[in-house]
Amino acid sequence: MPASMQRDLEVKKLAATAGVKVASPVSHTLYDTEWMVHKNGGAPPITFQSFAKLMDKVGPPPKALPAPTSVPPPLSDAWTRLSGVSGPAVPTLAELGYPEPEHPALFAGGETAGLKILEECMAKKEWVKKFEKPNTAPTDFKPAATTQLSPYLKFGCVSARLFYHQVVEIYRSASKPIGPTQVSLEGQLMWRGVFLTGGGHT
Repeated sequence: MPASMQRDLEVKKLAATAGVKVASPVSHTLYDTEWMVHKNGGAPPITFQSFAKLMDKVGPPPKALPAPTSVPPPLSDAWTRLSGVSGPAVPTLAELGYPEPEHPALFAGGETAGLKILEECMAKKEWVKKFEKPNTAPTDFKPAATTQLSPYLKFGCVSARLFYHQVVEIYRSASKPIGPTQVSLEGQLMWRGVFLTGGGHT
């Protein structure tokens, strides 16, 4: 079992002893990886072909849930319980004791920035249809040769399911067949599924 999964199990055990219920919804992957392993007879699909075959068997990934319309406020005294914390604002680098960077960041983090990049990518419908991974240069960024969404997917800022279904919707409008799946934009999300499913269950 990967160290991160072992760590999470230990945290859940500690939380349970303190009477805390831990909820762990699937949020970073196209499918629940444990469910996929179960559907594959107890073994993770570790090749692209086996993952694609399993997708054909179980059907497309669920669609992303809609964004919540409201978030419950924190407890009224949540901030007064923490020493030196006055509210939910993110501290600056200077407040954390680090120097401010000399140059501005090329990419802003967070959901808002990630969804903006996703929207810009999906607006280039012909580019989405013709995307082939071997023909891209990941170091190009002005203009970008790839989506540049990897970190946003990794940290949960952009839903892999939202991304997947938007790509597939564009494919449906294509007047001619899309190239081989394993090198397409859809394929990149499937490869990610192969690695995350295999890595979490081997």
